[in-house]
Amino acid sequence: MFNFKSQLFKFLLHKRIYGLLIFFTFINTINSQFQINGNASQIDCKCYQLTPNSAGQVGSVWNIYQIDLNQPFDFNFDVFLGCNNSSVWTGADGIVFGLQPLNTNIGTAGGGMGMGGIAPSLGVYIDTYQNTAHNDILNDHISINSNGDFNHSSANNLSGPYDLGEIEDCAYHTLRVVWNPSITTYQVYFDGVLALTYFGDIINTIFGGNPTVFWGFTGSTGQAFNEQRFCIDVPDITIDVSTLSILDEHCGQSDGSITGITYTGGLSPVTFDWNGSTTLNLDTSNLTAGTYQLTITDGLGCNEIAGPYTINNIPSPTIDTNSMLVVDESCNQGDGSITGITVSGGVSPYIYTWNGATTTLIDQSNLSSGTYQLIVNDSYGCQDSINVNIDSIAGPEIDTSLLSIYNEDCGQSNGYINGLSINNGTTPLTYFWNNNVVTSIDTNGLSLGSYTFTVLDGNGCTDSASFTIDDINYHTAEFDYNPSNPLAESSVSFNDLSIDTSVYWLWDFGDGTTDTSQNPIFSYEFPGDYTVCLTSINNFNCSDTYCLDITIEAIELIIPNVFTPNNDRINDYFKISGINDQFELSILNRWGETIFHSFPYKNNWDGRTSAGIELPSGTYLYVLTNHLVNENYSGTFQIQR
Repeated sequence: MFNFKSQLFKFLLHKRIYGLLIFFTFINTINSQFQINGNASQIDCKCYQLTPNSAGQVGSVWNIYQIDLNQPFDFNFDVFLGCNNSSVWTGADGIVFGLQPLNTNIGTAGGGMGMGGIAPSLGVYIDTYQNTAHNDILNDHISINSNGDFNHSSANNLSGPYDLGEIEDCAYHTLRVVWNPSITTYQVYFDGVLALTYFGDIINTIFGGNPTVFWGFTGSTGQAFNEQRFCIDVPDITIDVSTLSILDEHCGQSDGSITGITYTGGLSPVTFDWNGSTTLNLDTSNLTAGTYQLTITDGLGCNEIAGPYTINNIPSPTIDTNSMLVVDESCNQGDGSITGITVSGGVSPYIYTWNGATTTLIDQSNLSSGTYQLIVNDSYGCQDSINVNIDSIAGPEIDTSLLSIYNEDCGQSNGYINGLSINNGTTPLTYFWNNNVVTSIDTNGLSLGSYTFTVLDGNGCTDSASFTIDDINYHTAEFDYNPSNPLAESSVSFNDLSIDTSVYWLWDFGDGTTDTSQNPIFSYEFPGDYTVCLTSINNFNCSDTYCLDITIEAIELIIPNVFTPNNDRINDYFKISGINDQFELSILNRWGETIFHSFPYKNNWDGRTSAGIELPSGTYLYVLTNHLVNENYSGTFQIQR
């Protein structure tokens, strides 16, 4: 069924012009869907005045788009027949809702209410004046007539007249016209009451098989008159902004939008206008910052305005580096970091991209030296970016250009490593020798072994160097002697044969006698076996001891027969040649009493008793025992003073 809210009118403009009287016409500049003719005028977007409250007026309003009678329609109007009702002859003449295929200029003067004589046509005549010649009833009435013939006695009177009583009452009355082609029924309701019904194939019987017609209203006045109007009963356009959503533009991207507006009412076709530009949709997008107003206009030219609405431009996020802390990488450890950056503005949440890698963390750690680009994107793709440089801080480097290593001398723990220095690094520096913390780079008092020096700086960077201390400069003592078969009381030459240079010598001849010369000459007083040892020291204070066993052969045993102990240093002692420490001597007087005894005898008796009493001159007896061969020798001798 056709209604004003759902079906578009057909765009078939009929070019033929018929009618008894053709009006001078003009196109409505407010709404081009209707053509207004004669004395008709537009009141507003829905309402038209067909005649003013004056005599001799005629006007018509026709929709310029034809409708197809093969389709049903259901038209609703409000009609106003004026206020002049003091007598049956005061107001006139009436109005007609008409269908005709001719053109949109039609309108006739006289008692035909603007449709008189128009053929082919079909009209709903609302007559407010009694013309007895037309067989009108006394009261205002309504009828369905065809072909511009409004005589109720003719065959063109299809239904009615229906008595409406007095409708020139300064009030609007509802008019509903319904066509159902499937059952070829044409019905008219007035003030909600079914007033007229016509059963007939109007396409063929009235319009000669042509289903396309124009629809509209005509009206006229004569000597009697009234203001006559009609309004198209279409709900007003109502704009609903309860779900309005305004999205601002972001960083100049022209991505603002206004959505969620809905409307009801109005007559199709409906157009939407945003700031003077017609759009197909209520929603509008790709907006820049500014003020926007929506105008909704329906097919009647009725419009409603929403807005203005403001689209703001939200700037891009801003990276703030005021609190940024950059920690450079230390000695290629990958320990650099960037912290303290903050972001403001834009629309969160933010997406952080460091050198092309997306992360949820703005702070970065475990960084190597290089340039790092931070791109911050907000929820709308707006971004800001910065570049941050991570430098490389060199770790400590051990400089050995002045290195001095002194090896240990023959186990003396006197080695040392000196002259190291440290380049670069970040204080404080900590030193280690073989993993032990020390306060000095130099180290001494070293023994044979391997030594590793490590330096640790304040950033945890290290450098190490390893060194070896050798144990060297050992001394080897050696000697020989000459002759090879030395005799007691004869000279023996001892020769230093040490392998390296000696600077000190200590000879021990095995009889309690020592010497510090390099090549001493020594004579043994007594024959026997002696152990001779040489202890020598080189210039590194390294010493060695070398020992040889030496046999001193005895010389011929000679026992004196006289000696003179008178302290003149000549023959003051009883000196026996050819003895050693294995000889025992006893001196007896002539009575056989032992007055002196010595073992071993060392050729040191000076003529005194064991008690120290000086013996007088005289003859005495000696007994000499050689314990090496267990032999005794005895005889007499003289003391002469």
